[in-house]
Amino acid sequence: MIIIKCAKCKEKIIKYVKLGKGNVHRCYKNRIQKYYVQLNNKELKCPICGKLIGSDQGNYIKINHHTFTYSGTIN
Repeated sequence: MIIIKCAKCKEKIIKYVKLGKGNVHRCYKNRIQKYYVQLNNKELKCPICGKLIGSDQGNYIKINHHTFTYSGTIN
């Protein structure tokens, strides 16, 4: 379980179940445990600074690199 945060202001964005090694490129919607912010117009933006974190692509959210950090344990 990891918590994805905005890289600029450290605001929590989503809680996600990360499986396997490697970087986070996509967050599959069925593995998202909790949204701390809402999707607006298929975009996932930080509510504090307005930075675009990711965009809705159907079954997953494509995450923009260098716009987020995460903490937690990767299974």
